[in-house]
Amino acid sequence: AAPAGQYALRIAHTAPFAASAEATSVSIRTDGGDVVAGLSSVPYGAASGYLELPTGTLDVKVATPDGNTNLIDLAPLNLPAGAIATAYAVGDGINQPLGIVAIPVGDVPLEANVDQSVDGIWFNPSLSGQGWSFHSLPAQNRLVGAWYTYSNDGSGRHLWYTLDSCRSAPGSSTCAIPGGFDNREVELSIYESEGGLFNQPAPVVTRDVGVMTVRFLSCTQAELRFQIGSFTSATVPISNLIPKPGCSL
Repeated sequence: AAPAGQYALRIAHTAPFAASAEATSVSIRTDGGDVVAGLSSVPYGAASGYLELPTGTLDVKVATPDGNTNLIDLAPLNLPAGAIATAYAVGDGINQPLGIVAIPVGDVPLEANVDQSVDGIWFNPSLSGQGWSFHSLPAQNRLVGAWYTYSNDGSGRHLWYTLDSCRSAPGSSTCAIPGGFDNREVELSIYESEGGLFNQPAPVVTRDVGVMTVRFLSCTQAELRFQIGSFTSATVPISNLIPKPGCSL
């Protein structure tokens, strides 16, 4: 039996998705990319011991051993205290989709795997000289980016904001909201840096000035909204100038 306030979960790798056992090895990670219970290289056919985990939401993913490619991403799952379950990774990716079956829970709902489908330079034709670049970090289910625009004081001064789904305080080395990107929708902090000099190591001050929400509709179309201070934008449609080959959206 699981200890009070915990549940017991065993993870079994039964998904023959590659030509060799070595190529089929996987890691089990949190949405933020941390390895779960030392499961950094689980070979095909292997199973972990029972992991005693605190009751609450289980939100993990199956990735390659290096964590850079996501294979299966579970939707958040609540398991009650005292539950004892085995989660089987199943499917070969060709005849059967990759997925998770938990006994006695049943089929486990999945989320889209974070890949690099949204990476690129995005623009709105009516906003000449302005645009957004996005870069996904699949190992961390994270999206970062930049926004190239102009000041609103009429001076024509260029502004360059940076964007991050971690939503951390400026200068922080930790991710405040790990796993904050699901390959479809994301909320990003908007950061403004001031005080730098061209090609000089001058000190820079970075401030969190707002929030941006982006909804990716397809490989080439998205829409965003942002709030900076008291100003809230309308929905801005944007298009990807250089869509990634193999986009999965």
